[in-house]
Amino acid sequence: MSATSRTPSFGTSPVSPGTRAGFAFVGRQFRLEVAGDEFFIDLLFYHTRLKCYVVVELKGVAFKPEHAGQLNFYLATVDAQIKAPDDKPTIGLLLCKTRTGSWPNTPSPA
Repeated sequence: MSATSRTPSFGTSPVSPGTRAGFAFVGRQFRLEVAGDEFFIDLLFYHTRLKCYVVVELKGVAFKPEHAGQLNFYLATVDAQIKAPDDKPTIGLLLCKTRTGSWPNTPSPA
């Protein structure tokens, strides 16, 4: 997506066209601008079968609540700036390096 265009240019998908996965790679470190500030989504995909964007955030540390807040901010921004009216709401995926046993119903790592 260029700075002047709000329509992303889809890159080459790592999934071969013959598969039914439905994911199209949009960008890595995908730039968003909000109120003059820049933000970067780790990975952005478009799911062609579900008709929605998929935001993937990668964290090299254990989960922290602020990671979920950052992801929610990205989801709202993609929905407001990029999503077409007939697209479904954006899906978010947060992947952390480790999980902690301090959160309810999560066992401590072995």
